[in-house]
Amino acid sequence: MSEGSLEYVFYKVEEAAENIGGTGYTDGYNPLHCAFSEHLKKVAIALKAVEWYYSGDWGPEPAEKAIKDVLGPSANTLTFIELQKQGEELIDKIQKFTNAKESTG
Repeated sequence: MSEGSLEYVFYKVEEAAENIGGTGYTDGYNPLHCAFSEHLKKVAIALKAVEWYYSGDWGPEPAEKAIKDVLGPSANTLTFIELQKQGEELIDKIQKFTNAKESTG
């Protein structure tokens, strides 16, 4: 396995999930904390898959599946929003370039 491109941050997230899901930091059982712990466990899985993909140890499929698992039903919508932002930034750059060419031309 190659070096951790994200410095193995998934280990820290796994540890945090375990601590939050347990009763070590609370006065007892807290269902909201447990639900958050379960979410963090999914995030840790996705972080590991992304890190191993970035490091060249895995292909893109496990990372994409794990990310979609974290994002849930809104994954496609959130992806579309990101693509829309990138498209708007590109259009802005093109317009600035075009305007600069017209003013010097």
